[in-house]
Amino acid sequence: MNEVMMNEMLRYFYHELSSAESISYEHFLNDNPYLMEIYQSYTQTLGKLSISNYSPSQATIDNILHYANVGELPNT
Repeated sequence: MNEVMMNEMLRYFYHELSSAESISYEHFLNDNPYLMEIYQSYTQTLGKLSISNYSPSQATIDNILHYANVGELPNT
């Protein structure tokens, strides 16, 4: 799959296409089982990323706050 097709697929996934483009892309996917399989694989992967926990550790937060107050990282 080329970069343009990948970008269109991501734009479709993130609802960044116009209504007309979305309908056209849905028809395109339905007519291309191989690309539909890739799309479904991407949606599963991106869905898993969406539910991942992106919280920094407390040590990281403490280092950032220390740097903000003192201007240097604490000696460890």
